Amino acid sequence: MIKSSTKLFAVILSGLHAVGASPPADDKPIKQAIWLDNLDLANDKAKNDKKHILLYFSGSDWCRPCIQLKEKVFTSKNFNQFAEKNLILVQLDFPAQKKNQLADAQRAHNAKMAEIHNPKGVFPLVVIINSEERKSAIWGVSTGRG
Repeated sequence: MIKSSTKLFAVILSGLHAVGASPPADDKPIKQAIWLDNLDLANDKAKNDKKHILLYFSGSDWCRPCIQLKEKVFTSKNFNQFAEKNLILVQLDFPAQKKNQLADAQRAHNAKMAEIHNPKGVFPLVVIINSEERKSAIWGVSTGRG
């Protein structure tokens, strides 16, 4: 279990600090953590594994900070090592382009989760919850569309 959200946010902030920086050419491929797209499945897994859940609200094809967060933080070695040991990851995406639209059931699920955990529509938004969906940390940047 995460004893404090401080370490997670240190990992995220260190990645944000590096936005725009390129990884060294000799970096070995990083084992990427698995992202789920359903909070019910994540809750079951979090209970079994005794981990917290990281909800990531993204606009994968229109929100530049979302894209940077994914590219620079969520693909980093530090984040993936930390996540593998401590977190169940859930991406709740809200793409704008027609070619990237999600299935109706997934859109409905994401909208329901946004009503509960992201009612102000902040993108990107990272929310850490436990398996009972109690929030322990929130980090976000409001970009607006347009």
